[in-house]
Amino acid sequence: MRADAGKAGAAALAEVVGKLPQLEELWLDGNQIGDAGAAALAEVAGKLPQLKGLYLDGNPNIFQQAKDALTAALPNCSVEF
Repeated sequence: MRADAGKAGAAALAEVVGKLPQLEELWLDGNQIGDAGAAALAEVAGKLPQLKGLYLDGNPNIFQQAKDALTAALPNCSVEF
């Protein structure tokens, strides 16, 4: 998968997820989500007040700074990498 295609997919996903305020869990294990995808999810985190679980296991291209930012954006959510 090309990196720019992954970024576009993550941005599209974040846009849709941001329109689901009742979402409680989001399983994105084993995808090509990287720092850009994590950043896109962090940007919409405020629109997800009910999110209690975000699962990103098996996404090796999310590095520590992006992990920290996403975790901070979702203080009431269990985020697993």
